[in-house]
Amino acid sequence: MEAIRHRMVEVNGINIHIAEKGKGPVILFLHGFPELWYSWRHQILALSNMGYRTVAPDLRGYGYSDIPESVDSYTCFHIVGDLVELIDVLDPHERKVFVVGHDWGAILAWFLCLFRPDKVKALVNLSVPFLRFDRNIKPVELWRAYYGSDHYISRFQEYGEIEGEFAWVGTDRVENGLVRIELRRNFLLIFQCCYQKGNYLNVHWMNQLHCLVGYLRKKPITTSPNSRKLASLVHSTSTEI
Repeated sequence: MEAIRHRMVEVNGINIHIAEKGKGPVILFLHGFPELWYSWRHQILALSNMGYRTVAPDLRGYGYSDIPESVDSYTCFHIVGDLVELIDVLDPHERKVFVVGHDWGAILAWFLCLFRPDKVKALVNLSVPFLRFDRNIKPVELWRAYYGSDHYISRFQEYGEIEGEFAWVGTDRVENGLVRIELRRNFLLIFQCCYQKGNYLNVHWMNQLHCLVGYLRKKPITTSPNSRKLASLVHSTSTEI
């Protein structure tokens, strides 16, 4: 795809696959679930043509990157450790980059800023705001309370259950029937439901989206010049599936 370069980088004891293009200040894109570097292909191409070096890894456990066997190898500390060493490899002189995160990648970006703010020039996060978790509540219990036992996070706690369902459905049906045909329709339905009176999702930031839109129309939000510029560039690029 227009000379996007792919290579493996050894960081934090594992091999991480990255896709990159361009020269200049580094923008590091962090994908969500279930996604890969490919989710950022439009931004990689567009922003590399604007004078940036754009880099999108397959995070630990995804795509062509290594998949450690132990569940204990996937903590936020491990993944932030991957990102810290990757940043040092990508920019050995300044050792800090622009960061853009989406979905679970946004959560990891928040952790990166929390643990190692010295590594981040500016941050743009899509879809997930900063969340303060109660130390007395396990995250899985919180998600189960919000979404129920059928939510993917809840079901992933039982080893083999989802794998068995994937095997029963088959990859051809998933690719042709669900992904290509149903994906856009389902996402439109989800967000239409979010805004119907009395039918909000039980998540606080989703419930307040309509309030946020009205607030922003009346009062601008003050951000750093770097963040404003990066956000403008990211949102101006195509994100079509």
